[in-house]
Amino acid sequence: MTEDELNRCLEHMHFAFRNLVREPDRILAMHGLGRAHHRALYCIGHYTPSVGQLAKRLGVSNQAVHNTTRDLISRSLIRSQPDPENRRRRQLTLTPQGRRLEQKINGIQRDMFAAVAKIVGPAKMRAWATVMDTLASQPTPR
Repeated sequence: MTEDELNRCLEHMHFAFRNLVREPDRILAMHGLGRAHHRALYCIGHYTPSVGQLAKRLGVSNQAVHNTTRDLISRSLIRSQPDPENRRRRQLTLTPQGRRLEQKINGIQRDMFAAVAKIVGPAKMRAWATVMDTLASQPTPR
């Protein structure tokens, strides 16, 4: 691909992402939360991770996860409980209030994807998912 084509890919990504997060970011801001909280709520809601597992999935330090989870716990959006299989680990779960917020902000995004899927069709959505998965698994060039 030419540099112009690659730049256009970057523009598509930036503008699509901006549109995808605009409304969830607005809702989160009303709660004093940001994008790190959004990612944590999603992962906790869908994977019930330990703190270490959440840090690994998000690609951040345990300290960063602790700061985010501490904030979410203080707002009664998540719980931290001993993992029944390994009591030395803390398992993170959403509270009912946290589940409602997670469903609201991610529901907006799921609705956006569903609307686009109706327009472009399942084959193009699968191709797009392949591109995104490949981008996510690529090492960052230095």
